[in-house]
Amino acid sequence: MTLCSTRGRSARSRGPRTTTSPRRRRSSSPTPPLTAPIALDLADVAGILGEVHGRTIERVVVDDDEWAAGLVGQGVPADRAAMLLGMFRAARRGEFATTDPTLEELIGRPATPILQGR
Repeated sequence: MTLCSTRGRSARSRGPRTTTSPRRRRSSSPTPPLTAPIALDLADVAGILGEVHGRTIERVVVDDDEWAAGLVGQGVPADRAAMLLGMFRAARRGEFATTDPTLEELIGRPATPILQGR
């Protein structure tokens, strides 16, 4: 099984980035993000899927343009492919790596780790 993600030109020059360590920071937004206490990247997701299914899940990183062209080649409208690509770019910038204690405060207990919740 393969889990694909994209890599832009600027990402090639940077070293690997790990988002598995908790980064607790308070949101300045009036609506805080309701997140788990640990941010996962796609390498983490591939590892979890492999553990759950008992087999190796390979994460394949491809160029942004190649990835978007592949979607369009499979019938995804170009504007939708661009929107989805924007999500990968936002993830590379760390926009989904925020963690916040608000969810745990609201539910009154620690969040359930993904492997425990199955």
